Amino acid sequence: MAMVTVISYGAWLDGTLLGERRWLRTRWVDLSTAKIDAADDPRRGGTSLLIATPNPETQVTLPVRGANSLPSEELIALADAITARRMRQGSDDAAFVVADRLRSLAR
Repeated sequence: MAMVTVISYGAWLDGTLLGERRWLRTRWVDLSTAKIDAADDPRRGGTSLLIATPNPETQVTLPVRGANSLPSEELIALADAITARRMRQGSDDAAFVVADRLRSLAR
């Protein structure tokens, strides 16, 4: 009898692409073109989440702060991926606001 261990969650960054694996399904989102937002997740004790929505049917969430906080280098890499090919549309441009917040968390 073969035992198979299934890792239910994983996330990784490849350039501007964020991959999220939940159970056996992997979703990819290009952070440089997706709608970007951030929120606190009360179910996880106030963990800050990065929310990337490439289209209305798909949403990828990544915990960035909380019990399993990401290291500074990874926060900066996420911020760089978000702003890679974007032009700032003003001081309230959500993608740049989230990227700036990630960079602040990295300090």
